[in-house]
Amino acid sequence: MNSWHIPARYDFSIPEAQRLSDLSGVDSDLEAVLRICGRCEEVTKNLPQPTETNGLAWWEEIQALGDLMFAAVVRYGRTLNSGAREGIPFDWISSLPEDLQQSHEYFKALRDKYIAHSVSQLEDNQVFVMLAPQFAEQQEPTHITVDRGHLVALGLPELRQLASLAEALRRVVAEQMDQETSKLLEIARAMPIAEIRERSTKSAPIPGKAEAFSVRKRFSS
Repeated sequence: MNSWHIPARYDFSIPEAQRLSDLSGVDSDLEAVLRICGRCEEVTKNLPQPTETNGLAWWEEIQALGDLMFAAVVRYGRTLNSGAREGIPFDWISSLPEDLQQSHEYFKALRDKYIAHSVSQLEDNQVFVMLAPQFAEQQEPTHITVDRGHLVALGLPELRQLASLAEALRRVVAEQMDQETSKLLEIARAMPIAEIRERSTKSAPIPGKAEAFSVRKRFSS
């Protein structure tokens, strides 16, 4: 969003333009998936092997890298659900090759049941009681610990499959956007120029914090 004014450019947020707007938002998310995946692969390739002296620092880097990978999964998940915009329809997914369909199911479950919500067994915070002395016959409980078990990061094969999935769907989005653009151009050419010139030339304002609490409206007549 921006507040630019460009001469001879007029707002065309009519109901018939809603699908193009939605597709553009989906494309933006898929583009982000590819950008993040590319960055993650670059970082992974340049990550040094762990040693006795850098083990803790290496572990911190792996966790930060995993956080970035999960951000890519979240951006992918945004393309699927319908909120203020229509998401990717099921028939697009069902038309993909079998391996990409399986990848879709995996990343959707990963987003829904692990990253966004704590549901799956990929997280298991196991509680232990410690007895002391450690090897004695007579022992007593001394303290409680929690072993934080969870998926830390994607492997490179999974990361590349996510990128392949985003690329395949982005090709479909591009085709659909071309079709919608052609339809809208026909509508615009059928309208009197004077009617188009009556429309606003202003872009949507740059949103602030308050807009995080409001629902984006669909295009109306």
